[in-house]
Amino acid sequence: MLSSFEEQLLKQEPVLSGEILSSITEYPYLSLGARYSCESYDGNGYPEGLSGENIPEIARIVAVADAYVDMSSKKINRNPIPEPMIREDFVKNAGIKFDPVYANIMVKLIDNNDFKIVPEAEDELITELECKQYRDNFSKGIEVTGFVKNITFFSVKAEDDSQFSQPSIVLFDSFDRHVHVDEMSISAFRYTEYGELWFDGHSISTNVRNMQVNVSDKETDQSMPKLFKEAGKIESRYRISACRYEDHVKIIMENNGKLVEAIIALPDKTKSLFIGLTGENCIISSINVEETDIQTKENDIERIEDEIDFKDRMESDVPNVQIDRTRSDATEGIEVVDDRILCFHSMTLPSGSFIWHCPYIVLFYSEDKKVFGEGYKEYAMIKINGEDDGSKEDADNKFFMEKGEDFKDWEIFKHLCKQGIECKVTFKRKGNKITLHTENLGIKISNTTILHEGNEKVYVAITGDQVALTDIRVR
Repeated sequence: MLSSFEEQLLKQEPVLSGEILSSITEYPYLSLGARYSCESYDGNGYPEGLSGENIPEIARIVAVADAYVDMSSKKINRNPIPEPMIREDFVKNAGIKFDPVYANIMVKLIDNNDFKIVPEAEDELITELECKQYRDNFSKGIEVTGFVKNITFFSVKAEDDSQFSQPSIVLFDSFDRHVHVDEMSISAFRYTEYGELWFDGHSISTNVRNMQVNVSDKETDQSMPKLFKEAGKIESRYRISACRYEDHVKIIMENNGKLVEAIIALPDKTKSLFIGLTGENCIISSINVEETDIQTKENDIERIEDEIDFKDRMESDVPNVQIDRTRSDATEGIEVVDDRILCFHSMTLPSGSFIWHCPYIVLFYSEDKKVFGEGYKEYAMIKINGEDDGSKEDADNKFFMEKGEDFKDWEIFKHLCKQGIECKVTFKRKGNKITLHTENLGIKISNTTILHEGNEKVYVAITGDQVALTDIRVR
């Protein structure tokens, strides 16, 4: 906590920086950017309390860039802030701390993966890992997806031949794909550990609905090299195959004729699962990951827990739908005509934690009336939290959002979305011009879409992220 004297000194920093840079007369914007970058768009900044466009444009740009660098950099008392949390900060503070135009540009840069907190070269999967004490070292997480992934490596005892030695795998979810053990990092990166598996069939399960592990003997695979000795140590090859279907994961582990097969029922479909290699008193080497094109089908993994369904409510004109991940599903397309009205009930899933875990409205065309269907063209995508996807290849969009008197704050917005809200979206269409209006929890949205080809049919569908959409009515 700063004293009042220290606060006054802090507020002089941009003034002094501006004075120092003012001597560079060839680039006057350097001085302006430094002097006014601590101003806030709503007028609550310093040193002069300027607001809106009274703040020099260069300073409004620098404020956004400086905030990103600050949040994404490692500090003495914290690691870099996870990118989803940085993104949410810009969305929340657009029009408050930041110029909404430049905050929105930053959000789109983040969405397009134009920035990375950790340079990619520094965060690649390592090929060798030394584990002396139990769980004292981990590889970066390898994501288990809907396509079969094969992992192979060799392992040899470390220095102490008298102690137990065996590699193992940690199953987890985390924003940065790394295992975390300290409370601050666990909280910051939303780290969840699901369990640990050993190649002899031992297992620990936590934070999963169920885990079933079967161990059997298997004839030696001729494609797997036999044990061999090097420098007096015995080295052995290990193989892991992993895949998932919705909220179920299957992992097969092989070593020395032993086959371990595990089926894990995750808390729900929204969760990711990463495999982290670790072990005790061993050196793991030649780590290789092969991503295959073999897609997991429904019957490939035995279901050991029932599907978690949040859409079991009243169903009206359009079938209910549950979207577990970003745009992983959508309603069927409904033709947009003049004076079309769309009403529905929305409930953010219990796993939802960000303000964009809400419904999205998509304007599109496809031959089968399905999002991402045959001949798909997307014209607009609007999130009811007040975000848009900008202009598209086949349409231009003019988007407007403001917070009305009914808007309280973003935490209340998220809380009410989880409780469930009623949404209403109205459409006007005149030729190639479509206007959309909706207001939800005080977030007022208007969007005008101008189609490049005016005679096409246009459909609307509701999708979203971690949300259940029910009682969908069309008028």
